[in-house]
Amino acid sequence: MSGALVSALGIALTVGLDTSWQVGDLAWRLAVIGLGYGLFAAANQTVAMASAPDDLIGTVSAATSLFRQIGIASGPALATIVWARSGYEPAGMRVALLLALAAAAIGGVTAARGPRPSASPSRRGAAGSR
Repeated sequence: MSGALVSALGIALTVGLDTSWQVGDLAWRLAVIGLGYGLFAAANQTVAMASAPDDLIGTVSAATSLFRQIGIASGPALATIVWARSGYEPAGMRVALLLALAAAAIGGVTAARGPRPSASPSRRGAAGSR
């Protein structure tokens, strides 16, 4: 959940950029977004794998990877469509960023309500025993 909130914070900070931004202004905001994504992706994968039955570990891993890649591909495409519909105006990019902010917020709320991995040792035994 904290990763999604960190990403949402980075996106919210990016929405406020004006047209006179410099590379450094955008770079540190993108770093915040990336940090949040890294925190979210790792925790999300942990929950998915800990919740999977032993005989479906490979399937769950593949499914989470598939949906992550769909998001990585479709997110920028959708943002570009929204931006293009505005005639590539800054207001259109802000709308695209606000949609990304909504997605990050929904991800954070969903993660907060979802299952938690158990704190007990793995039910699969010692590492490397698969």
